[in-house]
Amino acid sequence: MQRFSAAELPIVPVACSDGSVHWSETCARGQDLLDSVDWSGKIPITTAPSAECENLASGENVMVLLAPAKINLTLAVLGKRPDGFHEIESLVAAVTLFDELAFSGRADSELELTCDDQGCLPLDSRNLVRRAAEVLARRLDLSRGLTIHLSKRIPIGAGLGGGSSDAAATLLGLNLWWDLGLSRSQLAGIGAEIGSDVPFFFYPPVAVVTGRGERVRPVAIDLPSWITLVLPEISVSTAAVFARLGGASSQELRVGASARRNRAGDEVSQPDEAAPPESVERVLAAARQPGRRLARALTNDLEPAAFQVEPALASLHPKLESLADRPVRLSGSGSALFTLFDSQQEANDFGERVRTCLSVPTCVVRMLGFQLSQADGRLGGSLSSTN
Repeated sequence: MQRFSAAELPIVPVACSDGSVHWSETCARGQDLLDSVDWSGKIPITTAPSAECENLASGENVMVLLAPAKINLTLAVLGKRPDGFHEIESLVAAVTLFDELAFSGRADSELELTCDDQGCLPLDSRNLVRRAAEVLARRLDLSRGLTIHLSKRIPIGAGLGGGSSDAAATLLGLNLWWDLGLSRSQLAGIGAEIGSDVPFFFYPPVAVVTGRGERVRPVAIDLPSWITLVLPEISVSTAAVFARLGGASSQELRVGASARRNRAGDEVSQPDEAAPPESVERVLAAARQPGRRLARALTNDLEPAAFQVEPALASLHPKLESLADRPVRLSGSGSALFTLFDSQQEANDFGERVRTCLSVPTCVVRMLGFQLSQADGRLGGSLSSTN
């Protein structure tokens, strides 16, 4: 399997044809990946590519990249901008649930996109993978054949950034595959044209994003907590959630949410203090606190609007907090929710209670970049359902 170089390439999970997955920062053409990269301090990942990608990788000239999901540890809405977008500030973390993209060459100049979930995903320019490839090809006036196979593991419309991560992985992959030599900042700038969440995925694992999401400031933080994702089979429209917000600011949203909590007598989900954007600093300061305390520092101003758009989420939320005995937050505009635990066993137990009592799928993950001991076992998250 050939490897290609790129300037200023961020750490990227690269799957090899033997099923192993490694972290790549740079890799020179013609050199073996393991010989060309210093792996000290990198995370060992034991999850193998899906059957479709594994079959593709059995041939030559195939590269497989993993596109991680993200969660919003904090999300403050600062108001509506003159251009119609909302100004936000969010502390975002990439987590160990991945989509997979396999890149393979073609003899012609066509761009082909295939997917193992074709019943749910369009394969035209509405798909951010194809859009990213087309934008890059137009920008650089390229006409080169390529097949990209997408294996979806990140739920669609869940607020986990799957489509944006896939777009970022596409730009990274093509930068490698076509040996373009684009820098990380150049790729992030192209990504911002594709979607507001795309630039973050060039600066994992944790960053503060501002503006409409296009401004990214990486931060150094380790979250020791285990994260249980709750994945109701609901696809939430981000546009509908922001439309429900209108021109509301964080302060207005917090006042309304606080009033609703007080009326409902909800003591669990109320944060220690309600003061985003300071919430970013509060989470950074509390990162090493026990999971229950750290969870109380998390905020998401989109929750009230999302719960209005999808009443089923509003009904589910207090049940989850009762089962978890700690705050549960929405990621992005939903529908995925999550909370934090100090041990894998606690996280798994909560997931089991959710599946048993509420028949909702769950997934236990960690923050991308957290150092695991060999005893922690498999890193890659996988969905658990009631089936």
